[in-house]
Amino acid sequence: MPEIKQTVMQTWGSFIRAKAEIRRAIHRELRARGLTGAQLDILRVLAESGSEGVQLNEISQRLCVTSGNITGLIDRLEEAGHLARVPHTEDRRVTLAVLTPGGRAIFEQLYPAHISRVNMLLSALTTEEQKMLTKLLARIADRAAEMNH
Repeated sequence: MPEIKQTVMQTWGSFIRAKAEIRRAIHRELRARGLTGAQLDILRVLAESGSEGVQLNEISQRLCVTSGNITGLIDRLEEAGHLARVPHTEDRRVTLAVLTPGGRAIFEQLYPAHISRVNMLLSALTTEEQKMLTKLLARIADRAAEMNH
């Protein structure tokens, strides 16, 4: 295999392995509580939005997932009692997701530990390396977005 292809595939393999190991390390605690990382992200978006709630399509845009995926995640969070769907006060065609008191409580219980695990994970890199990784991943994400259009 030519050297450039070998380098590209080694980089790709490292990226995939890192993603899998990160998912296992970060989400173990969440799984024990019956949540996924994506569900915690939804709870975070709702917690940050305040009590007025967030439109489902806005959640999908902010988390870069499809509306179909958001619907299933919202369904499961609603069934678990972590959020409620409510009609928009000014436009009844619009549905908002809002945290329930139980959803806020579980978010406030789990999120600090989640931040701590992310911090522990990224402490493998210096602050400068973290900034560099952020820029590199953004460039890859931008290229992928170009390829998707």
